[in-house]
Amino acid sequence: MIGPPSFEHLTGYVTPLVAKPGDVIQLRASSSQIETIGVRPVRLACVNGEAVGPNQRIEPASFGAEREIAVSRQSLDPGGRFEALLSAPILLSSFSLAVALQPTLSGKDRVAWTLSSGGAAQFAVGLGADDQLFALVVGMQVNFLLTVPTGRWSIVTMQVDAEQRRLEAQVTPVFPGFPRREVAVQSATVENVAVSPMPIDAMTIGATVLPNRISFDGRVDRPTLALGCVDLANVVLGTASPDDCLIHWTFAASAAPRQRHTGRCSFEATAVNHPLTAVKGVRWTGESHDRRLVPDHYSAAHFNSDAMTEADWASTTELAIPADAESGVYAFELTRTSGERAYASFVISAATRKRNRLAVLLPTYTYLAYSNASDSMRGPNSFPGPYAAEQLIDRAAGAFGRSIYDRFADRSGVVIVSERRPMVSFGPDHQPWGYNIDSWLLDWLAREGISFDVVTDHDLHRYGKDALDGYDCVVTGHHPEYVTTRMWDGVAAWLAGGGRLMYLGGNGFYWRTAVDDTGAIEVRRAEDGTRPFIGAPGEYVHAFSDEVGGLWRRLGRPPQSLVGVGMAAQGFSRAAHYRKSSDAGDPRVAFIFDGVDSDTFGNRGALGGGASGYEIDRYDRELGSSSGAFLLATSEGHAPDMLRTKEELLSFVPPFMDRRARSDVVLSPYGNGDVFAVGSMVWVAALHCDPGIARITRNVVQRFLDPTPLPRKHEQV
Repeated sequence: MIGPPSFEHLTGYVTPLVAKPGDVIQLRASSSQIETIGVRPVRLACVNGEAVGPNQRIEPASFGAEREIAVSRQSLDPGGRFEALLSAPILLSSFSLAVALQPTLSGKDRVAWTLSSGGAAQFAVGLGADDQLFALVVGMQVNFLLTVPTGRWSIVTMQVDAEQRRLEAQVTPVFPGFPRREVAVQSATVENVAVSPMPIDAMTIGATVLPNRISFDGRVDRPTLALGCVDLANVVLGTASPDDCLIHWTFAASAAPRQRHTGRCSFEATAVNHPLTAVKGVRWTGESHDRRLVPDHYSAAHFNSDAMTEADWASTTELAIPADAESGVYAFELTRTSGERAYASFVISAATRKRNRLAVLLPTYTYLAYSNASDSMRGPNSFPGPYAAEQLIDRAAGAFGRSIYDRFADRSGVVIVSERRPMVSFGPDHQPWGYNIDSWLLDWLAREGISFDVVTDHDLHRYGKDALDGYDCVVTGHHPEYVTTRMWDGVAAWLAGGGRLMYLGGNGFYWRTAVDDTGAIEVRRAEDGTRPFIGAPGEYVHAFSDEVGGLWRRLGRPPQSLVGVGMAAQGFSRAAHYRKSSDAGDPRVAFIFDGVDSDTFGNRGALGGGASGYEIDRYDRELGSSSGAFLLATSEGHAPDMLRTKEELLSFVPPFMDRRARSDVVLSPYGNGDVFAVGSMVWVAALHCDPGIARITRNVVQRFLDPTPLPRKHEQV
């Protein structure tokens, strides 16, 4: 969608998403109508619109004045593309070009490569709704009646002869990864085309220029340009030299926001809305699935016309965070004269100004991964709603950017998401999921009189172990699923040095995640795991970090090796309870169950009616759980839909017999540190309703803050 969004909305986002005291943040707001709205900073102390669980507490922030601000529509310009300014203009008269195309969405006009001057298109290569090749020559469309099929690679070549007033085009099918075979080349010539010398100072790959942006869905590889009428197909294939070409652009696998092209025509290109690089190109043979070994095979980029990772809205207002601001989750509350409200959330982190001995580590990368998720990925529809935030997400239909649980219009999976656009799901008026549940933990700690700081995934990735140093105890949120290498290493080093971690979630430390300098995250869905789509073969290496992606378990670091338990099963119809295991009676861990005499606990909970549910983690020695761990409790009574995850199923096990589909509570050593893990996404949702869960959690918090060494089961860890 170009221009102002057509759907009714009031929303915004904050940059940066995670700030620290002393920072200045920007609110970037938009409304579908010109209006004056009330804006005030608020603290999202507890977010809950349901009749169960804790009461919602949205409080005025201790800083920032309420004000009235005029707001209007801010436009969106979606579509992944590269925009390049040439270092020096070139003049094209008679010339040739070639490019490899793999369209992925048909049924509309698409432009893959545009040469422009002064912001106006001079020449472009495109496909019609019927997959027929065309060229745009200074606004005139030249049709070739040549088919470029969807889902397959083709090399498109054109020769423009200004003297003869003629355009020639060829389409050559290519089948990367298969043995070479004879193919039929389509050719066409169009006569009497007026071609005047064209000054070119810029180009766009993946779309035309404004005002009528025409975007391309699919892959583009090795756009090549030369003076004179020559056949460039073999240059694209690599069997002829590109030395005489003005341009022979191989997209760098790196996802840096800018890419450089050197040679006879040099330029710097800016990536807009994160086109996906580090993907197979027209030269891929299948001999290696690691692009780092054969970078020449991974010179393509995948473009999506509906990609949106950078709204680039103007600042509506700014706010200086005071040096004494308390850490936590805040928002700009936007209020219409009708009373309708919207929220643009942000976090103030204590990572650089620690105040307390306990910190809550909020999984902000997981919030980002699920941001603006479609209905099927918002968590169980256990409550009646309606939810204003979800209704806005549905009206937007992807215009504000999608989650990594969604697909683009061409059915390719979303791999990259960014915080620089409205994250409507991060805040009130959404069913319990993500921060909405984690805020219940913050509310419980506050009501228990337990002082805490808030730090985030952003901090842990940026500062590593230093983000946690100084804390005696760190408590996770309910679903810390997306973890970078630097985050994992930071937690491991902090634990090894004597830190104490309370892992109060499930499905944690699951997907390796990569981060770029703009605040975007990238997740490559490799060969296993519970996932919304399957990553393309050979495309498992992150563009952001040069690391192989996928499950941490598949990468040799099962979560059990860090926190004692790891993802085992998922099911959403109801939650279950725990039964104490034999180690629960060991006097060395009596402090954990002090005041909890029953053999079972966790029989109540705001989500699913119990404390073990949604996604659950199991103790497993084969996957790295410590032999020195105390196995304290095991869940029981799960519904038949609590099925083991895909990576667990080497063969089918009927769910009613499957005792490996469970969550375990453990106290596990890690170096000089300790981990208390519960292996359930809904444990924190039982804190306000189940006395046993609350008492156990309180007992562990108090003991973890006590510097006295914790007991060891035996020396082997």
